Amino acid sequence: MSKKVIFLADSISTQTAGIHFFGKQLIETIIQQFPDYQFTSIATARIEIEDLEQIIIPVKPYIPAHLRLRQLRSIPRLVRQLKPDIVVELAHFGPFALPATIKRITVIHDLSAITHPQYHSFASHIVQKMSLPGIIKKANSIITNSYFTKTEIIRLYKTPESKIQVLYPKQKSHAAYLSDKTNIATPQWSKYFLCVGTIEPRKNYITIVKAFEKIHAVFPEYRLVIAGKPGWKNDMFYKSVNTSSAQSKIELTGYVNDKELEKLYRGAFTFISASHFEGFGMPILEAAEYGLPLIIAHNTAQYEIAQDAALLFDSLNVNELEKQMRSVIIDEKLSIDLKNRSSLMAATMANKQQTQLSKLLLE
Repeated sequence: MSKKVIFLADSISTQTAGIHFFGKQLIETIIQQFPDYQFTSIATARIEIEDLEQIIIPVKPYIPAHLRLRQLRSIPRLVRQLKPDIVVELAHFGPFALPATIKRITVIHDLSAITHPQYHSFASHIVQKMSLPGIIKKANSIITNSYFTKTEIIRLYKTPESKIQVLYPKQKSHAAYLSDKTNIATPQWSKYFLCVGTIEPRKNYITIVKAFEKIHAVFPEYRLVIAGKPGWKNDMFYKSVNTSSAQSKIELTGYVNDKELEKLYRGAFTFISASHFEGFGMPILEAAEYGLPLIIAHNTAQYEIAQDAALLFDSLNVNELEKQMRSVIIDEKLSIDLKNRSSLMAATMANKQQTQLSKLLLE
């Protein structure tokens, strides 16, 4: 039986990080999984998804907090007029003000604004602290991208386990990404450690810079490459780079598109993630698909993804990270073993994704 589904997709049209990617992929996955359903999205701007009717409600910058006002008033009013069977909110803010006859599905990427408010603005922390209990309670179903986040939702909000579905992000195959491999030129740098993600305190890049300084003192031929757009509260990070003894070997690329990121992964020596908190950690999976040795902070969903495929360290321990970086440099057998473990982990994750997808409920 055909059903009418509406995606509330502001998180795709207003963001460029993992939350954008997962939301876009989730829509594409659901469309493919339920070909008889009718799908419509509502967002601030057009999103690049085929076979999707799209309604645009732009943000009016001259109206304070208009993005949120739309989500609380004009969007629910429009949804009620369209009378869908199901509404999927892609970034845990809603859906709001809908009759009980409409099934509500809310996507929760992580609870870091609640559990780690120091990595968010005060406004974001307060809004989520006030709204999430009601959103979770009223949702008929919740989709999240890690078992870690599922456990956190159950722990903090006493939510029934059966109400929460886990769906790992499905990575595009890098083998099929570019048709002409001869056009892929790796960066001019050689032997570089790679980090990928927005430059903000949660990513803990300062610890990586400090560890790299120790590596640079002994192995000056190595570089550190950090690919990510500037986020917030990053003055201390830029100061640490500008005053670093290894400054000449630290490359900050800023935001890179998919093709440039492809090149960075292909040319990297080892991938590092030192994040204090991740709801999933997309770059870890991306790096694994390129068979890179992984050095990962042992916390939150990062360990769920990497487990024994990576060298682990305490995110606050510079010396422990430096030790792991050094071991990959000096132990070729270890480096080869880590590459094999990465490739195996990527394949295992793909199998898990297929199993999870087969259990996705959207009736």
